[in-house]
Amino acid sequence: MGLFDMFKGSNTPLTPKQVLATSLLFMVAADGEVDEAELGQLMMVLRGDRKSLDAAIKYVRNNPLDAFLAEAPQLLDEKQRLNVLVNLCDSLLADGRAERSEQALFGRFLQAFQVSEDQFRPYFNAIVVKNDMS
Repeated sequence: MGLFDMFKGSNTPLTPKQVLATSLLFMVAADGEVDEAELGQLMMVLRGDRKSLDAAIKYVRNNPLDAFLAEAPQLLDEKQRLNVLVNLCDSLLADGRAERSEQALFGRFLQAFQVSEDQFRPYFNAIVVKNDMS
C-alpha cells in the first residue's frame, strides 16, 4: 500500500552528516529518555539541518543499532569517523556525567569505528577539560 511508504526504510545510503545525526540520536536515546536540551544540542551540532535529523529519525525507527554500526563505518573516512566519535563523546559528557548505558554505547562505537581507547584518549581529555565548569 502506497499510503504507508513514508514509514518504510530508505534504500538511499546515509550521507556522512546523516551518519553523525544518527549516531547522536542513538546516543541521546541510550539512557532511555530524550530531553529538549539533548535535542537542542543535536540540532546545534547539525547546524540546524533538519533534513539530516529527519533522515536520522527515520533510520533509527526502521533499523537496529547493530545494522547501523555495521553500515556506518564503511560510509566514512578516518577523519569523519573521528568527528563522529568526538561529537558523541562531547554529547554524552555535556551534562557532566556519563551514564553506564552511554559509556557502553560509546564503547561499541569505538569498536565499530576501529578506534582504540588509547587512540581516543587525547580527544577524551580535551573534551573533559572543555566541559569542566568548576
